Amino acid sequence: MAGGVQEGDITSGIADGGRILGIFVVERSLPGGPGYIAYLRTSWKRGFHGLRTYRGKSDRVYRDLDRLVRLIRDEFGYRGPVTLLAAGAPELRRFRALLPEDSADILPNSQPHPQAPLRRVRMRAPAAKTAG
Repeated sequence: MAGGVQEGDITSGIADGGRILGIFVVERSLPGGPGYIAYLRTSWKRGFHGLRTYRGKSDRVYRDLDRLVRLIRDEFGYRGPVTLLAAGAPELRRFRALLPEDSADILPNSQPHPQAPLRRVRMRAPAAKTAG
């Protein structure tokens, strides 16, 4: 995922006056037990972005949910709600920045990948009717 964030990005963004606006965590089934990845929405970057390892080489997957929550609360200072969802949960459909591992079960083959560019359609307000 090109749009991920690293712990250092978050720490410096907060130090520069930014803040975390929202977080949800996706639980993945991995060999050897569950793994957890956080998706964060910040004031300095649009959308939700998955937490990445140093230099963005891979997803930052935590084996211990408590350790991830401690990072979110203690290191990042986030006090808002943290939602936990299972990979493939239907509630994840609304998030376009999902990693393929977390969205594969909820996207039918006919839909574009959530990272695919979206076509924007501009809606015009209906013209006002004049009495005549």
